[in-house]
Amino acid sequence: MPALVRQRQAERSAELAAGAPLVTEALAQVAHPQIRNRGTICGSLAHADSSAELPAVMLALNARMTIAAASGIRTVGSDEFFLFHMTTAIEPHELLLAVEFDEAGPRTYTSFQEFATRKGDFGLAGVAVTVTFGDGETVERCRVVAAGVAPTPLRLTTVENLLIGTVLDERARAAARDAARRAVDPAGDVHADAEYRRQLAAVLVHRALTAVHDKAVHDKEENNHGA
Repeated sequence: MPALVRQRQAERSAELAAGAPLVTEALAQVAHPQIRNRGTICGSLAHADSSAELPAVMLALNARMTIAAASGIRTVGSDEFFLFHMTTAIEPHELLLAVEFDEAGPRTYTSFQEFATRKGDFGLAGVAVTVTFGDGETVERCRVVAAGVAPTPLRLTTVENLLIGTVLDERARAAARDAARRAVDPAGDVHADAEYRRQLAAVLVHRALTAVHDKAVHDKEENNHGA
């Protein structure tokens, strides 16, 4: 996705909605339409606010950032791109040229969940999830990323490891919620204290995983009905 793609343009893209629904789902919660008409995808990533939606989404998608300088072009994975709050791997003499991510494959489901005190505000916490099921209907691989609870979007690897091999039933989702609560160590501020954000992140993990589970069940029922 080139640097000049506006957020509203991406939000309205049928191609993007089909290939990377996590992006369009999150974009609907970014600020207000007036902001999305002006703001770009890459602009938000380069800004790197740890409470923003798109950095967490790109980490969940294992995106690659193309960075340009007069000396040449390099690619940085999302795991190495976000260094601290509003700090990225982009050097002062460089520009973010594009972001790329793979199209969601078969049996891959995603969800973005966020809570903000007012619509359009930065979320007090957010969660981006991607889950791929194997042939045995168990979780083959997944990424769970929290926003607003650390200086960068935070990948919850302990939660991911817990989910691998499960059928993502309620027991697994509850265990993931509890693991997420232990994994995050947010700071408090005037908007919410640390304990509130910790509990909120855990609840959002559960909601996101429940949404993924429900989408997978719906598709299975549709396929069985079609057969």
